[in-house]
Order: sequence, then structure tokens, then C-alpha cells
Amino acid sequence: MNTAAQSICDTPGETPLIDPLRLVGVDHNAAKVDTREQISFQLDELDSLLAKLRADLELREIVALSTCNRTEFYWVADREPAVADFFNAVGNKLAPSIIEDLAYQYRGPAVAAHLFRVVSGLESMLVGETQIHHQVKRSYEIARHAGASQACFNVLFQKALEVAKTVRSDAALKLYRASVPGAAVQLAQAVFDNLASASIVVVGTGDIAEVTLEEMREAGARNITALSRQPEARTAWAAKKRIELGDLGSLPGRLAAADIVVTCAGTDESVIAAAHIGRRDRPLLVFDLGVPRNVDPDVSEIEQVYLHNIDDLQGVANRNRARLQSEIERAEAIIDKALADYVNECRAANAGTTIRDFRANAEAIATDEFQAALARLDHLSDKDKDEVRKLLNRVVGKIVHPPTEAMREASKQGDGGATILWARRILGLHKE
Repeated sequence: MNTAAQSICDTPGETPLIDPLRLVGVDHNAAKVDTREQISFQLDELDSLLAKLRADLELREIVALSTCNRTEFYWVADREPAVADFFNAVGNKLAPSIIEDLAYQYRGPAVAAHLFRVVSGLESMLVGETQIHHQVKRSYEIARHAGASQACFNVLFQKALEVAKTVRSDAALKLYRASVPGAAVQLAQAVFDNLASASIVVVGTGDIAEVTLEEMREAGARNITALSRQPEARTAWAAKKRIELGDLGSLPGRLAAADIVVTCAGTDESVIAAAHIGRRDRPLLVFDLGVPRNVDPDVSEIEQVYLHNIDDLQGVANRNRARLQSEIERAEAIIDKALADYVNECRAANAGTTIRDFRANAEAIATDEFQAALARLDHLSDKDKDEVRKLLNRVVGKIVHPPTEAMREASKQGDGGATILWARRILGLHKE
């Protein structure tokens, strides 16, 4: 990647070039949950992760996203780091060849296209799910406050969030219970005819826990308890949700009376093991919505215990996708138009910036030369001097016109980035 392109990208107040954008990621389409959990990270780790990536990989900008479906790194740099370098920063122990086989990479406008689809919920396991909009927004805001997202990504992510709002208002995706907790509720309703009589334990008090509570209550659940490692710090949250809040240490005792358990603890450690449950004389549904997983897989070996992790919800996802096909196509049309507008705006703005710089530079040279020559033009009348000035302006206009038209046309054709880069160098506009 070229330094000159980055100089433009880093110029305050200008729309950034779109061509330097890069993305590498791994999602649920290629990797099972046991692989995704090895390359995931928690939100409270993001500040330090961004700092490490910027320093170690010499990145100019970086936004990192980790959800139950995906781990992605959006970046701009002067050189191309190896794919595995990004995932190694989160403690990945998979071989680089495995990561390279699983990962997808995008460049330039394709990065924007992918992000627009992700934040709109079209790339989620459960199409149209609403959590991803908040997750992307939080990740972007953390990067922006850390100085890791600047001109290039500030414009891109703000545009992506706007596109997602348009998709949700213009398409009908929001009419369905298209969220991971929503899918868990659908499966629970297939087992329990009436969730109002079920005893439900939710482990965690984060974003997924909040959506889980809303979905459970909408389905008629009344007996819900949330457990947290720090209940004293969550009393306001519990009061707002009108829910009982207990300490995570009480989980083994609560499991005996529970009918449904949902875990989304936001931790790298397992919080439920087979020893915590023991023998059961009635069904216990356990939904492990954590990535990394919060429940020991051995729990599924206990009779009367039915463990579902995030990948087990794929059947619900497929049914939702088939039902939403017309709305998906409508959403894709919205995204395609927004993407075309965004790419054109970026490229036109950068061509415009260089054209203005070029014209201003030429006019400044002409003005300086005219002022320097005034002392030798004393024999001319003011009218003649004005004619000389106008002549210089016409010469400047004719010199500037062909390159500016070439830059405008290059932007329309989609190869404006390279043209503008060389134009700035050739015309003396390049800033190191």
C-alpha cells in the first residue's frame, strides 16, 4: 500500500480514499464454535488489543470485531501483514495454514460491501438479528476513542451504521425474532408449552443477557433469575429489568430447580460443568450462547439434559432465512445502492481535493509571478495590467483543465485512487 494514499487518508476534514481499506476475518460459515472461540476476544480486552496490533503490525488504523458469529479486523497500513498475525494477537494457537484456509480477505470497496452486510444482519447465522448493530457500534466507538479509527474508518463505520438503520426501517427483517436468544426461545417453546411456569436462569448481565430477558418475557416467561460475578455492581441493572439478581457462586444450587439455563457470561472460563448438575429427573435445557463457550461439552452426556451451543441454532437460522428471502433481497438492493453512492462519493471527493489543490497551487504561482512582474510593467495602464492578469488566468485554466478532467474521469471509472496518487506526486502536491 502506498504512503501517499495514506497521507491523503490522514488529512483532517477530507473524505478518505476507499482503496486502502483492508479486512481479514473468520466467521461461522467456515469455522465451528470450537475454532471460533480460540480466536475470539472480550470487549474489555479491545483497548489493549488495538494498541498491540497498531504497534506490532505498524497499522495506521484498525477496528476489531468479535461476536458469537465472527472475529474480524478492519485495517489500513503501509504494508500487508500476514493473516495469522492478526489472530495471533488474541492468543490463537491454531497453525497459520489453518487460519489462512478459514479466513476471508477483502480490499477497497469490497470491505465496505461486507461491513454494510454485517452490520445489517445479512451475514449473521440468524439473518436480520439486531444485536450485531450494537456490537459493531461499540467496537467502532472503542477504536475511535483509542485513536485507532481515524479518517478512513470514521467515515466508513458511520456510513455502515446509517445503512443498517435504513435496512431495518425499509425492509421487514425487524418483524421476526431474528436473534440468537430469540432462536433459543423458539427451541424452548418447542419443549415447554408454557414458559410462564418454567424456572429460568440467565448467567451474565451483558448485551446478550439483556436481549435474552426481553425475548423470554415476550414469550411469557415470568420466573427469571440473572447471575453475575459482581452482583453488587449490577443492582441498578436488576432494578431496571425488574428481575432477581444473584451471585454466580449460587449457580450449582439454582441448577437443581431450573428448567432452562442460558449462559452468556462474557468469560474465557467454563461456568457450568457436569458436576454442577448431577442427576436429573426432568428435562433441563441449557443454551450456551457464549463464544468462548461457557458450558463444558460433557454436560450433554447427562440424561435429561439437552445442551445447545451457538452452532446448534443453525436449523432455526435456515428456517428464518427461507422465510425472509424476499426481505433479504430487498435489503440487499438497499445495500447495493448505498455502496455505489458511498464509493462514488469517496472517489469524487478525493479527486475534488486534488483538483482544488492543483488549481490553487497553479493560481498561486501565477499570482506570485504577476506580482513580481508589476515593477517592470509600470509603463502599462491599469487596464493593460488587468489584461495581463486575465491572460495568466486563462493560461492557468488551459494547463489545469486536461489533468483535472482525467482525474474526474478516472474517479468515475473506479481507478481514481492510483491516478490521484500519481497526480499528487507529479504535480508536486504529495506531502510526506
